Amino acid sequence: MLTGCATTGEYNILVGTYTKNTGSKGIYSVKIHPASGKYTVRSTAGGVDNPSFLTLLPATGHTAADFRLYSVGEGSDAGSVHAFRLAASTGELQPVNALPADGRGSCSVTATDRHVIIANYSSGNINVFSLHADGSLEKLVQNIQHQGGSVNADRQKGPHAHQVIFDQSGNYLFSNNLGNDLLYVYRYDAEQEDTPLTPVDSLLMERGGGPRHLALHNDGMTLYVLQELTGTISIVHFEHERLMLKGASTVITRPGQPGAADIHLSPDGKFLYATNRIDYNEITAFEIETPVTLRLVAQYSTQGIAPRNFMITRDGAYLLVGNQRSNEIVVFERNRKKGTLTDTGRRIPVPAPVCHLEY
Repeated sequence: MLTGCATTGEYNILVGTYTKNTGSKGIYSVKIHPASGKYTVRSTAGGVDNPSFLTLLPATGHTAADFRLYSVGEGSDAGSVHAFRLAASTGELQPVNALPADGRGSCSVTATDRHVIIANYSSGNINVFSLHADGSLEKLVQNIQHQGGSVNADRQKGPHAHQVIFDQSGNYLFSNNLGNDLLYVYRYDAEQEDTPLTPVDSLLMERGGGPRHLALHNDGMTLYVLQELTGTISIVHFEHERLMLKGASTVITRPGQPGAADIHLSPDGKFLYATNRIDYNEITAFEIETPVTLRLVAQYSTQGIAPRNFMITRDGAYLLVGNQRSNEIVVFERNRKKGTLTDTGRRIPVPAPVCHLEY
């Protein structure tokens, strides 16, 4: 289990960023105290071209306070994947090794003890890398190329794999493709050396919607798929290796150009939150009345520009939004019973923040 410092009112977080022309040092390890507004940059890790998205695992063969950290290198031309070690006691980040992606625009990463899997946006494919026993990257073992585009001439001329995420069991991997409006699911078998991922189903989403990110309900069967280009939240049921569309909601309540980005559930599974950029720069809160029924609670300004991603602390007390283009993380206090948010006025300056993880 990943453990933070919530008992002292402090939280340790990792922040992935964009480095090109931003002044960012790469990946930031930060200790924050939301009640006082104090924060400390514990460590930074450079050497990665746009380490936008991160994933974290407990390290095997080390103390319980050590972690494996994997990052994409989104880059401008070729993508890449990078391995680090993280010491929780100090927040120190140590580079381990890196491998080139077989694709461009690497923009999502997930991992098991045996493999690291990334999605490449620009080339529309998924890469699977094997790992050595110490957590270092070994080699590329599988490449899955998505095909086709959709109806949005500006954004959907071809496939754009945008996320890879495991279900709670770790037996299935989901992938959203913004370019062809498809949600894919793969069976995962860590013992298969050459083909750990086997396709089992795909589901066509809203045409022109652009599925970007999804959140998994605590029931293990309900998925909330956020469409970047329309702001729709598609509600999908997954059972017996089949994907079924069950309903929809939206983050759009007034005219404007959407740029829906990130979506997460509260730790207790009672509330759902989603960010929206471009003409909105806000976060929307929903109550989950039933797994397939969402009730709008409220919408809040993120107090910045381009709320690309956000995180909820594991105790559910705070929600942190990274405003990419205004270069700071905004700290909201969260009412755990009502799901409402209150701006604390606390800000954490980080250049071009993208991904946030608590450790």
